[in-house]
Amino acid sequence: MLRYGLGDMAGAHIIELDGSQWSERWDFWRALRQALLVRSDHALNFAAVDDSVFYYPDELKVRPPLRVIVRRPSAVALTDVQTMATGWAEVRAWKREHYGDDVDASIVIETE
Repeated sequence: MLRYGLGDMAGAHIIELDGSQWSERWDFWRALRQALLVRSDHALNFAAVDDSVFYYPDELKVRPPLRVIVRRPSAVALTDVQTMATGWAEVRAWKREHYGDDVDASIVIETE
C-alpha cells in the first residue's frame, strides 16, 4: 500500500509504505522509487536515492520536505530500510553542518 498526505509538518509530504508483504529487499527500493515518483530507470541504491533527495530534488516529483513512514517492513527488507533511515539522517545533518542547508527529509520505521 502506498498512501500520500500532508501531515504535522507544515506543507510536508507524508508518504506511507506498507512493507508487510515485501518478499525481497528490492521491494522496498521499488516502493520508495514509486513513492518519490522517480523515473523508472533511476538507480535503486543508497547513493542514488540520497543524491536525488538531498542534492537533486528536481529529479523527483515528490520533493522535500517529506517524511516516509515505513510500516511493518518485512524481515528481508528491514536492514535496507534501517540503513536508509540512518543514512538520510546523517546526510541531512552533514549538509546542514557543512552548507547550512536543511533538507527536511526523513524515514520513520513503524514495526507494530
